[in-house]
Amino acid sequence: FIPIYFIAKLLCSDEVNAYYYSAYFVSFLNYMVHALCAFLLFKIVLLIGASKKQAYLASAFFGITSYSFVFAQSTYEHHFEMFFILISTYYALKKNTKNSGLYSGLMLSLGLVFRTTTILAVPAILLIQSNNKERLKALTTLAIGVVFVLLYNYYRFGNPLESGYSLAWSLAHSDKFDFWSLSRIPIALFGFLFSPGKGLIFFSTTIVF
Repeated sequence: FIPIYFIAKLLCSDEVNAYYYSAYFVSFLNYMVHALCAFLLFKIVLLIGASKKQAYLASAFFGITSYSFVFAQSTYEHHFEMFFILISTYYALKKNTKNSGLYSGLMLSLGLVFRTTTILAVPAILLIQSNNKERLKALTTLAIGVVFVLLYNYYRFGNPLESGYSLAWSLAHSDKFDFWSLSRIPIALFGFLFSPGKGLIFFSTTIVF
């Protein structure tokens, strides 16, 4: 979003219009990335031994009925994160590719540049690598992304472990708002499933099955 925003600023004198033009363009870009993710899912399902019919169904269900389809209109980076995690998974499963571990780890590094939550996919992707040699290769190229993120955080916030999320949260919410209270779990789960404002039942209908 940021590179597109700077391009829009060069073309628009008004910063507000530059933002909305950027958001409008990115909303289409995310749908293209979403479609690529559906294709990658098709290829991954084939790699794990499913039939073409099963792969088509999995790809279609994801592409049309998942929350990813609805959320693609946003300007957030989740779809790019998902895209690189899926490519990493594809390389991890593709046994006949030379240096598949290097490519797999490199894709995770690129995912980290978009969202640091990409790191949550690392254990599973390491697990599906074909052998320990490929796992080591994946960790080697993954280190590139980790070092980049740490250096960026240090440059911007003065702390390599500060991503900015905690600062944004403290500015957006009052200290009196006990968001992480255990007593809120029942109502939070109910909203997670049934809320018309992003509940899974409404925005990811495949969960019904």
